[in-house]
Amino acid sequence: MNTSGVARDLASGALVEVLAPHTTQTRAIHVLHPPDRHLPSRTRVFLDFVATLFPRAPY
Repeated sequence: MNTSGVARDLASGALVEVLAPHTTQTRAIHVLHPPDRHLPSRTRVFLDFVATLFPRAPY
């Protein structure tokens, strides 16, 4: 479970994880784009935004 957005509430007890025994394995997210050195700015902004939502894999 991606808890980055609710970590503080989980730590304080305001939220409780109820389906912990039924979690799934995490999956990688891949973004494909043309091999152009200059991405459109909206593409770069989107990729930066998505990167903040999903932590990097530990491997």
